[in-house]
Amino acid sequence: MIQGEKAYFNIGTVKAILYFLFSTLIICGPALFNGFPLVFSDSGMYMASSFDLMPRVSRPIGYSIFIRCFSFQRSIWPVMYAQCLIMNFLIFKAITLIVQTKLKYFVHFSIIILLVLLSSLGWYSCQIMPDIFTSGIILIIFIFISDKKLNILSSIVYLFLLVIFIISHYSNIPLTILILLSLFIMILLKPDIFIKLKTAYLRLLFLTFCVGISMLFLMSFNYYHGKGFRMSTTSNVFTSARFAENGILKKYLNDNCGKINNELCNYKDSIPDNVNDFLWSDKALLTKMGYDFSKWESADSILSPIIHNILSSPKYLKFLFWEGIKGTLQQLFKNDIGQGLVAFREKSAPYKEIKYKFSEDETNEFLNSLQNRGLLKFNNINLLNYVVLSFSIMIIFFGWYYEYLNRYAIILTITSMLGIVYNAAIISTLSNIGDRKQARLSWLVVLLALIILYQVVIQIRKVISKKPHTFQS
Repeated sequence: MIQGEKAYFNIGTVKAILYFLFSTLIICGPALFNGFPLVFSDSGMYMASSFDLMPRVSRPIGYSIFIRCFSFQRSIWPVMYAQCLIMNFLIFKAITLIVQTKLKYFVHFSIIILLVLLSSLGWYSCQIMPDIFTSGIILIIFIFISDKKLNILSSIVYLFLLVIFIISHYSNIPLTILILLSLFIMILLKPDIFIKLKTAYLRLLFLTFCVGISMLFLMSFNYYHGKGFRMSTTSNVFTSARFAENGILKKYLNDNCGKINNELCNYKDSIPDNVNDFLWSDKALLTKMGYDFSKWESADSILSPIIHNILSSPKYLKFLFWEGIKGTLQQLFKNDIGQGLVAFREKSAPYKEIKYKFSEDETNEFLNSLQNRGLLKFNNINLLNYVVLSFSIMIIFFGWYYEYLNRYAIILTITSMLGIVYNAAIISTLSNIGDRKQARLSWLVVLLALIILYQVVIQIRKVISKKPHTFQS
């Protein structure tokens, strides 16, 4: 009997593994359609860092470590597939915690197909970028605080993934901290939603510990390479660019350049009103000042006291607060799929890294992909995306209002909405407003709507099955 049960368990495990390996191909759909994993302008920097594991300007090391582990320094395809596989499993766990049905694989499979067809999930899972990991953080937090059957091995895996996700993008650090802090407050205000109170607190403490480990790792990594014991060597550069865009930087310089001695005061009358002209364009302000991309770390030290003074002054904090609210609302509605997915030909950073560090076949596939032939069009995709998002928000609202959400669905909804709003606030306050950074999370709204629809169907079926049947002769 025991041998039979053990054999059945092994067969079931093999079937489950095969199922996930196969169903992951659905999420890989955009890359398969494109003919190559999708790349962004920053993809080249992440790939370059994956070979020498050296710190790069403005980018943490986490995603480069991920590329190093799964590319085997031969191909970028396994990296993309690994991302899709991880997201596939996290989605499955989230669904099975909420939707109580024996048809869990059918429900998961159908939801995956709909998410790929109707949302941004596939387009971000298939990018050689860490963007999809931001939504992965939200799913891990939900699963970790909700799963009653969580064992030690699973806990270690989730916490390890969380650390990798956090150290893959600097914005993930404040995002995770704000979500966990909000959940701590929620436990105090509404403890009956969560599993046992002591267990909920303990698990949140483990998640918080992972944030601390992530921050310590990034600071130690930079210190080891002579960059100082700090997480980012260019955070003030990006914050200054955002403050230039919303007008705070110019206001500060006009008020204080007679009182302070800072190199930026020489350019106070030519502060650009957008991030691109501050950082990226051929005539960018930093370039005019003599700080091109390779010298941003030096520029960071010039800009540091200005940012410190702005963030410590009530006068500018008040202005920043209202600009933050406005920027958050703007960012929330920036959900176009495909931002930055343009052609990257022979002179681009992604091309150079793929050509000189991966196989020749990889280079040919890259150049012949739809993206690099300019054949990826997103107008209809984005129209569908916004229509689906609108209906999804309506479904979530009515599901909440008519109490179709069970305890787990409520926790996922709250965690996802917190993540979406906090992401918009962090990006719009400290970086530049853009579609890519919000669309990487918007698919969670569609996931919630689909889960709610399945819950409604299951409840209706239960009601129908309880009704007595009558037969007429």
